[in-house]
Amino acid sequence: MHYENLISFLVTIVTVPIFLILIRLVYILYGDPPRRVENVSISVFLGSGGHTGEMLALISKLDLKISTYICSDETSKNKVKDKGEVIYIPRARHVGQSYFTSIFTTLHSFIISSILLLFNCPSVLLLNGPGTSVPIAYIIFIYKFLGICSTRIIYIESLARVEKLSLSGWLLLPITNRFIVQWDKLYQKYNKVEYYGILL
Repeated sequence: MHYENLISFLVTIVTVPIFLILIRLVYILYGDPPRRVENVSISVFLGSGGHTGEMLALISKLDLKISTYICSDETSKNKVKDKGEVIYIPRARHVGQSYFTSIFTTLHSFIISSILLLFNCPSVLLLNGPGTSVPIAYIIFIYKFLGICSTRIIYIESLARVEKLSLSGWLLLPITNRFIVQWDKLYQKYNKVEYYGILL
């Protein structure tokens, strides 16, 4: 009898926290409704090259007041240094870098980004695809899970992605509040995505 009580106690100690974690996770993923926020702060991630060009073209068409630009390369940083606050983080993966060594650079990027984003959680985070956007989005998601912030994550898939999602898009689809694609083929193929035509 004593043994059965101990087993019951251990099962309860293990299952209750898991159950609570699952409830919180479901709420963050599906039950966190949009709400009006005063003094909205918008952060935009600028990765590099074509991704930066696409994002800058996109936000130039929108009437948005960007609070913070998060950059992972000097070129992007220089393009926006006069437009607002800039947060600089190391890249998760460089072009042509092996997948094995990218484990370590991604970890380094994740640690630095975690520290910087802890003090700069925006109301909205806009992303569009480079590899470094993955750790940034997951850091914000973890902070949301812990109740540190309530950032809405919006991902806009690159115009170059016509047939299938990018690796970044595929990794971020489960945790975004809104996931926007620019081709009808992607809209027909994936659940949870939104399509408004070509945005650039």
